[in-house]
Order: sequence, then structure tokens, then C-alpha cells
Amino acid sequence: MSDSNKLLQLKSHYAYSYLALKDRDYYSAIRGFRYSIKNSMEVEKSVIGMICAYSCLGKYIKAMAVFNQYEHLLILNKSFRHLLIHDLSFLLVNDSTSLKKLRDGYLSSMRLGKSMKKTNDFYEGNNANVLSIILLAYWYFMTGRRPKGDTDVFISCLHFPTLDKDFRWKLLRRLSITNKELLEDSMIASKFKSLPKTIDSPDYINQLILSSIYTRDLLQAQERITESKELDHTFSSEVMWNYIRLAVENSEIDETAVFFAKTLLHDGWIDSYVSQTIKYGFENKSAYSAEKDIERLQLFGY
Repeated sequence: MSDSNKLLQLKSHYAYSYLALKDRDYYSAIRGFRYSIKNSMEVEKSVIGMICAYSCLGKYIKAMAVFNQYEHLLILNKSFRHLLIHDLSFLLVNDSTSLKKLRDGYLSSMRLGKSMKKTNDFYEGNNANVLSIILLAYWYFMTGRRPKGDTDVFISCLHFPTLDKDFRWKLLRRLSITNKELLEDSMIASKFKSLPKTIDSPDYINQLILSSIYTRDLLQAQERITESKELDHTFSSEVMWNYIRLAVENSEIDETAVFFAKTLLHDGWIDSYVSQTIKYGFENKSAYSAEKDIERLQLFGY
């Protein structure tokens, strides 16, 4: 076999292993990743794959062993560290079957508890160990249990930029039971690149939209508003007015701004931003007819 064909075969082997991981065929994935590492193909990504597979199986000690063996490859490279955080949190939050099975039986539950204690020991030995942080956070929002009552580890996890959005939301929702101020933390809100599929808090949806507006990211605000409409979300007056203001100041009034302005005007809210947006909608024949609203503006002297 030529070197080029062998290289292609090894790349295909890694790809099949990754597909097995996504299909939750964890043991096949582990065998495949181990083979790729042995043959020096996509070593860092294969290590991440093995860690994820062992973690999804609830075999946290084995996951830690792999992480410790290859930590120098992952932690010193920022892109691989972020990839580990993203892939692990995504796979864990989307497949909790192994954890549930391990908790069902008495002996399995005991073994899992010991594994989590050892995971916590790894964290206490190195509080920058991202694998232990994610596993402890996952354990916490799934079971409500936490090591020694300390929440610092979970709050640090919330700030990981590449953490899966649903993982972040489930952890935040659990933490906010005793610390509601976290829901008002603009830094945490800014970490959400899109709305979590599992979000069930209208107030926090508004908070996420406002975080985009306050950072003057009109495009992200538009994307979050579009996602919110699919959830039949009711926007707060604060969201609507601030979106109008940002659109006007950026000279990018759109149909959403016109709709928000009409809604606010009907609720008795009138100012120069609302007025300018209504006039824009009328002059540009917005999909949301503004003819009657123009008459109302005139009554208010705008």
C-alpha cells in the first residue's frame, strides 16, 4: 500500500470513529481513536474523542487517565482546549443515559459516587483542570450534588466560551435556584452565542437579547429575536425599545423595529425613537401597516 493510500485509510478510520462517537457507539469509538493515536493520526482530536467517549459511559477515572497522559497536547494548545470543552459538554448534555443507568443500581451508584469523589480530588489538585470542572458541573446539574458546598467550580464553568449552550443553560438554571443574581450577570449572558433549545425562562430570553443590544451587536440581537419568535416568546417593553433605539442609531431600521414601535405606541409609549421608526415604516411601506400609527403620532405632536 502506498503512503498516500495509507494516509487516506487512517484519516477515514478517524472519521468513522468520530461518527461512532456521535452515534453513541462509544466502545467502537474508543477502539477507533486508540488505533488513530497508535498510528499518529489526528492524535489530539482522537484523545479528545476518547475522553468524551469514556465520560459519556460514566467511566470518569479512565477519562481522567487519558487526559492526564496527553494533557500537554491539549492544554498548551488553546484551540484543542476549547474543542475539548465544546465536544465534551455537547455530548454529555445530549446523552445522559449512561449516568441514569449508573445511578439506578446500588453498586453502580456507589461506584459512580467514588468516581465523582476522585474527579473532585483531581480538581482540588489542579483547579484549572477543565475535564474535572465539566464533569463536576454535569454531575451537579443532573443530580443536585456538589463537592463540599463550593460553587466556584461551577461558576468558572459558566464562563468557558466554547461550552455548549444547553449545558450552560442547565448549569445556570440549577445554580440560579440559590443564586438568582447569576441570571442578571451580563458576562454570562454574553457567552450564549444562540438560544439554548431547552431554555424555559421568558425573562432570561429577554436578558439574552438585551445583552446583545447593550454590546451594540445588532446582528446577534436580530438572530436572537428570530429564534425567540420561533418559541412564541413575548418581548418585554425594555427589549423592544432598546432594539428600536439601536436600530435607529445604526440607521438600520427593519421590519422588527417597526413592529416593536407599533406595539409600544399602542401601549401608550411614544418618544423620538418610536416616532422615527413608525415614520420609516410608513414611508417605506412596511409589511406592518403604519398608516393609522402616523395619525396617532400627529395627535401626540410628532
